[in-house]
Amino acid sequence: MSIAQNINEWLKQLGNDTGATFKLDGNHQCILASTNEYQTGIFVPDDSGKVYFTSEIMELPQENREAYLLNSLGINLFQQVTQGAAVSYDPTSNYLILSHTQEMLAKDYDEFESALNNIIGVAKDIRENLQELAHKTPVSGTQSEEGSSAGLIRA
Repeated sequence: MSIAQNINEWLKQLGNDTGATFKLDGNHQCILASTNEYQTGIFVPDDSGKVYFTSEIMELPQENREAYLLNSLGINLFQQVTQGAAVSYDPTSNYLILSHTQEMLAKDYDEFESALNNIIGVAKDIRENLQELAHKTPVSGTQSEEGSSAGLIRA
């Protein structure tokens, strides 16, 4: 059975668990929309053995844009907050996106569901963290204090 067939079986099972119908489309993609209108995507390229998960974090606001982008880069540092995923900016949709690639050849439904829930949960946590910026004043500069490592490892 191909990875796409496995994912379709797992999506069917996920749908049964939630009362919905999920299936990869002709492009090997499936978009899951939550009740709060955020989307999580699943993409399964042919025969790669990999599944690409994406989850919307938030639309990038025009006001205080630099602060959102700088905080997003900081969240990527060491991938501790993102748990191995990456925050990126999609200029086409103007959204900050969390994306993660997962090897799925030797996985089962529970591991698939766990990976899916993980990216949704991490995106939600990052969204809540970044939304706090809406209540702060715009950033006027990006320099750190002199002598500060600003989270970087220095020799």
